[in-house]
Amino acid sequence: MDIVNDWFDTKNILTLTGAITLEKTSNIASKMLEFQIKSELKETTKEPLALLINSGGGDIISALKLCDVIKYVIKKPVKGIVVGSCHSAATLVLLSCEIKVCLPHSDFLLHSNSVARVTASTEEELGQLREDLILTRKTMLSYYEKTLKLDVVEIEKLMNKGDQTFNRYISPTEALSIGLVDVIQHENINIF
Repeated sequence: MDIVNDWFDTKNILTLTGAITLEKTSNIASKMLEFQIKSELKETTKEPLALLINSGGGDIISALKLCDVIKYVIKKPVKGIVVGSCHSAATLVLLSCEIKVCLPHSDFLLHSNSVARVTASTEEELGQLREDLILTRKTMLSYYEKTLKLDVVEIEKLMNKGDQTFNRYISPTEALSIGLVDVIQHENINIF
């Protein structure tokens, strides 16, 4: 069985590219539901969806909402394939897919959450921002712990490396060894 090309018998292909935002994840979730409804009308509920990922990450909460849709709403198998970068919040989306594949030159990055612009102006607001960051980090750690072949200490080490000034990227081989992907695809993918 060709783990990648067997899913492209249908043209149910979606892309997650660029920064992850609520608008982007909402659009992807809507398209997944649309594909599912069309499949049920044809009584072919097993037609898979392919999600091509090339994202540097983005809004973690939006990514987790898409993860929920993939895992708990969509009945169809969702296959994730990394065609470039899969960083931060994008790794959460990848891990929610039934089968996770990457190309040989893909790169991955785990790191803790961060805030691009701080608009808090009082000590109380900064304190709340700190609590929100800690809660989000715990959520990410929990998600990684449930889906990767690592314990929390090993996950934190990977995240801390990603937090350095020069990010420590994870190679496809390392991603395979920790369970971030199931397959490194070394053959042509027949999408069309």
